[in-house]
Amino acid sequence: MAFRTWSKDMRLLLWVGALFTMGSALSSAFVNVFLWKQTRNLGTLGIYNGLQYLVMPLVFYLSSRFHRGQRETFLRIGIFLHAMFYALVLWIGQRANPYWMGVLLGSGAGLYWYGYNLLSLHVTNMEARGEYNSWSGVFWSLAAMLAPLISGFMILQLKNAGYTAVFSLSLVFFAGSFLVSQRLQTESEIVTPAPVFHRQHPNWNRVLISHFFQGMREGVFVFFAAIMVMITTGSEWGLGKYTSITALLSTLSFFAVGKILKWQWYNESMLIGSFISTGAIALFLFDQSYRSLLGYGIITALFTPLFAVPFGARSFHVIDEAHERYEREYIVEREVVLNGGRVASIVSFLAAYQLFVKEWIPFYLLIVGSMQILAVLVLRTVGFRLKRIGEEDA
Repeated sequence: MAFRTWSKDMRLLLWVGALFTMGSALSSAFVNVFLWKQTRNLGTLGIYNGLQYLVMPLVFYLSSRFHRGQRETFLRIGIFLHAMFYALVLWIGQRANPYWMGVLLGSGAGLYWYGYNLLSLHVTNMEARGEYNSWSGVFWSLAAMLAPLISGFMILQLKNAGYTAVFSLSLVFFAGSFLVSQRLQTESEIVTPAPVFHRQHPNWNRVLISHFFQGMREGVFVFFAAIMVMITTGSEWGLGKYTSITALLSTLSFFAVGKILKWQWYNESMLIGSFISTGAIALFLFDQSYRSLLGYGIITALFTPLFAVPFGARSFHVIDEAHERYEREYIVEREVVLNGGRVASIVSFLAAYQLFVKEWIPFYLLIVGSMQILAVLVLRTVGFRLKRIGEEDA
């Protein structure tokens, strides 16, 4: 389906996500840097990010227990909590505690992504979902390209006041996302919550296993690369330039994948993307200079979309095929397992950081990064039938 044929709700949801992503991209990497400059401790950053991953699935589960309401309500509350998070950081400043910060941001992320995933499943269909995911990736990459440059430049020019300006600008984009979300009007639901992890569909079990492995891949790399760039360059402007270069390449790659990739090629695409992205981590085995970090960033930016677009689309295809009105429970199960993998990744990183000499950390990163290959090997065994628009279930 071409972009011009999308429904109004698909377009609105895309803009909500784009504005939200811009607000997050302006500040998310720099919150980790903000904490790093206060503590100079990777362990503290690990706990901050780990708390987010612990809280998110709990919020997903509690949200799914509500019997009635509109899907977009969860999304709006999540946006509001993100805005509250940055408002509190602005107010408290250097006294901000990384532990309550992780809990609050995890709660906001849980509510936002719960609502966003339900809405994505509701307003898209199997034929449009791949292209929708691709366009979402394009907007995400554009935000990731522009936002760090803006943030890094503001911090460079304004010094200590730069963080205040950056976090304030994030609030503006969250407000825009919240206002656009007011135009989303789906029907209210009255549903009886069902127990989670009671689904017996064999394809779904494979989806859950693959998401656990993918969570293992994501957990540490969410913050590690940004901090390493900060350490090697010594400035937020250097981090901004690095992120923008990789995001530009990611934008082009997401756009190309959305236009070229057909569902028949999903297995091959995921394998290529996961193998090459994992291979890029091997650069850290030789040195941890800015050059190796840039090489890693460029390779993953170009090849991650080959994995991410079909990986996300195939998960929703399985829910379409088997959900039997249990879409909420499927979303919760997926999020619990994905974040379980992220938490396991960070716990193992904290253990490795404490127990091993620092020279062994690149080997640890390579092992954790290879979990993405395992995710693909499990998910590629999932078969599904492409259901055309208007086609009834057999």
